[in-house]
Parts: sequence; structure tokens; C-alpha cells
Amino acid sequence: MANIRIEGEDLLLNGYFIKNESSASNGKYIGLLEPGNLTPGATGTASYNFSGTAGTYDIVIAYYDENDGVGQLELQVDNNSVESWALNENTGTGAANNQSLR
Repeated sequence: MANIRIEGEDLLLNGYFIKNESSASNGKYIGLLEPGNLTPGATGTASYNFSGTAGTYDIVIAYYDENDGVGQLELQVDNNSVESWALNENTGTGAANNQSLR
């Protein structure tokens, strides 16, 4: 099976911002907070309409955990929850880097 890579910045974003970061793949990642828009409890959605052939796929998710709160991620396929993650680890850094990559 061929690998298909979909980056966060390829998604339809609502409430998210694309951020530049050299440690991120392709030098970019998505996040909810941006200077001038530091709203505690900010929420957003990032969605993608997959148009590949019908079948079974292995989905691998990589994300940067935050260090000062509890963010949440949820993967849905056809509006059904497949998996969710609590972003609540103390990574020792507030930066998007290899130390906070999960």
C-alpha cells in the first residue's frame, strides 16, 4: 500500500492558524493560538475530505503536546469518533519541537 501524507496545513481550518517552525515537517504546523489572538479555551476544527479509493487504511497521527493546559484532539471518520487524545503531558517546553512531538 502506498503512503499518503496529509499535513495539518492541508486541512480545512476553522479557528486554527498556520505557523512556521523549522522543526515541523515542511517547516509548518497548525495551532489555535497566535500572537494577538491569545484566547484561553480557544477551539477549532481541522477537516479533510479524503477522496482516495474505498478500503482499509492505517492512519498515523503526529502532534505537538502542549505543556500548560489540557488540549484535546479527536479523529473522526464519516462523523464517527475513531480515537481521541488529551494533550496534557508536561513536555518541559512550550515550543513545537522534538521534545513535545507525540
